[in-house]
Amino acid sequence: AKKMDAPKIQAITVDGQGNLKLNATAVSSLADLESKLASVKAQTPDFPAVVRGDSGTQYQAIMDVLNVLGRLGITQVGLATAKPTN
Repeated sequence: AKKMDAPKIQAITVDGQGNLKLNATAVSSLADLESKLASVKAQTPDFPAVVRGDSGTQYQAIMDVLNVLGRLGITQVGLATAKPTN
């Protein structure tokens, strides 16, 4: 049996326009994000996720993504926000 690889981290990016990306792939909506993450979870139940925003990202947009992760039962979630530029 081949060794199980560690689950690949799923990076979700929300930009200042509210556009979503999962890893490098554009996602059309939160529902689309949820279905894509659900299929990842079916194969890899314990994957970690990181949510990234930039300085223009609305806090609500990040919360919406965190709510999706919560509904899917994804508990290993990191937040990576870009430092605001002065």
